[in-house]
Amino acid sequence: MKLSNTEKLIVALDLPTTEQAEKLVEKLGDSVSFYKIGLTLIPTGGFQLAQKLKLLGKKVFLDLKLFDIGHTIGNTIRNLSYLDVDLLTVHGDPQVVRAASNAKDNPNMKILAVTLLTSLDRKDLDDSLIKNGNINDLVVQRAKNALNSGADGVIASPNEAY
Repeated sequence: MKLSNTEKLIVALDLPTTEQAEKLVEKLGDSVSFYKIGLTLIPTGGFQLAQKLKLLGKKVFLDLKLFDIGHTIGNTIRNLSYLDVDLLTVHGDPQVVRAASNAKDNPNMKILAVTLLTSLDRKDLDDSLIKNGNINDLVVQRAKNALNSGADGVIASPNEAY
């Protein structure tokens, strides 16, 4: 499937309020068709914003990085189906990815697995008891595990600066 030029760009609506996000969407008009809504906007109307964007014919990337037990992830994915989002992020742990992939009933929604948060360094991983190793190698391993567990794609940010 070939993407149009307006689908190749995803604009992050990482703004303090949904009102500011709506103004940006209005300003960009038809030049952008794909938007990311992150966790910051959820408590202030982010889900309603997602619905508005869908009504405007836009694509929506809901960047929530969900992480919980499988049962809760499954219920959450089913409860989010009314939004008809195109992309949704979960943490890349295999049990989370499996639960999300098994629960989605919208074939158009793609589950993206986040391998490791970009803010983490080796000390953070050590403090969290994440196995030893080069972070770049861990990102690759976690990406493979997520894909093998049913993710439609991964967000992997190996960074030599780690």
